[in-house]
Amino acid sequence: MTSGVHAGTRVAAAMVASAMTAAGCGEVPKPAPRGPVSVVKDERSTLAPPRPVAAGVKFEAPRRKKAVRPSFPPALKGQRREADIPVMLDLDETGKVVTVKILKESPYAELNEAVRRAAMEEEFTPAMRDGVPIAYSISFAYRFRVED
Repeated sequence: MTSGVHAGTRVAAAMVASAMTAAGCGEVPKPAPRGPVSVVKDERSTLAPPRPVAAGVKFEAPRRKKAVRPSFPPALKGQRREADIPVMLDLDETGKVVTVKILKESPYAELNEAVRRAAMEEEFTPAMRDGVPIAYSISFAYRFRVED
């Protein structure tokens, strides 16, 4: 099945070929048939900065200076309870954590509290825009695994 655009293009090409043949230009080669279009996945989207940056603006994301591992409550570790707890941290202009939001709480309040305490102790370099420190939000997940 062809779209109206392709059909229109073929009609126009046929008219040009007919006119050229009538004018004595000889045989006009037919265009190559169109094959299926392959889809190419654009991998650049996964490498883009976390926030859009205007052209000419230099942006540097915050980096962890001190990663803090939350303590695994012994009772839950003994029960072999595991969890991934995603968080969003709001950082001030110095890279200090000012608020912690748990994006999906664990059913175990002890794990949620351990994550809150650890997240407040994290240290980051500040995010920079054109060399000026800015407030920023960052998201990641704390993992609780029995084997760790």
